[in-house]
Amino acid sequence: MKLVIFMVVILHQTCMSQTAVIVVIQKPNVTGPYQGEVSLHCNYIFENITTEGIRLSWWKNDSGKPKVMCNFGQKQKMEEDLVCNGSKCSCLGTNFGITLVLKNLALKDAGLYICEVWSEGSAERAQGSVNLSVAAKPSVQTFTSKEDNSFIFQASGWFPKPSIRWTDEKNQDWTHSAVTKITEGKDGLYNIETVLHTTRTLHRAKLHLSYINPNTGEEQTDVLQRDRVTVKNFNVWIIVGSSTGIVVGAFIAIAARKCQHKISSGGAHKGYDPLEGADESFSGSTPPRLPRSSSYESLDGIRPAM
Repeated sequence: MKLVIFMVVILHQTCMSQTAVIVVIQKPNVTGPYQGEVSLHCNYIFENITTEGIRLSWWKNDSGKPKVMCNFGQKQKMEEDLVCNGSKCSCLGTNFGITLVLKNLALKDAGLYICEVWSEGSAERAQGSVNLSVAAKPSVQTFTSKEDNSFIFQASGWFPKPSIRWTDEKNQDWTHSAVTKITEGKDGLYNIETVLHTTRTLHRAKLHLSYINPNTGEEQTDVLQRDRVTVKNFNVWIIVGSSTGIVVGAFIAIAARKCQHKISSGGAHKGYDPLEGADESFSGSTPPRLPRSSSYESLDGIRPAM
């Protein structure tokens, strides 16, 4: 029994005498907004190591060659190794960590950042890494409709490349009817121009735009809805149609008036028709009735009717 207790005491003293440096990275993958600001946090834990003489540094593993961003507690050997400055980035030291703040993010700032912690009184070292991505979303986006019943969406300043999908008011996919151009600009950002051509009248078009949110780093899908605007050609068609109806009506009126004038003029020159105005319901042997008149003509002249 005494031997067991002795072994436990020795084991406890051995464990207590061991030293260790632990680096804690809360978010190993971080996304920062283009031309914005992002903070990379690094915390540490020392076990059985005095906190005096602690050294902390952030550096970027750029093309396999470390570039020191900031270093607390140790003087830099070469000034050109210090990439961090007041306008681009800053380092904030805490009791148990160091935070690297990057400002005015550019696409080239993306990459692997390494936090390293050690102590002058110990050979123990520890590292942690953060993979930084940069995302961009334009603030200006235009959504218009054209006269030929097409819908156009344009936006410049995306990163990484987004994806799009068109649907109608019934959520039927119309992406196959769209012509989409996604080009990369000189600044590395992507430009979108997509035109949805329709073969029938769409009262509403929906653009599903999927991209990386610069603030959260998560993929996000926005649904942009565009109602059909009044097509100018349709208004012109109404105006032209109404004008055509007026012209046709005037032509018919003029033709009718000319026809009536021709009939009245022709009636003044033709001879007397004794059957004109007679009853047209003649059938069998009944002779037609002559029109009644206030006088009749005989061989002796005109005599008044009896």
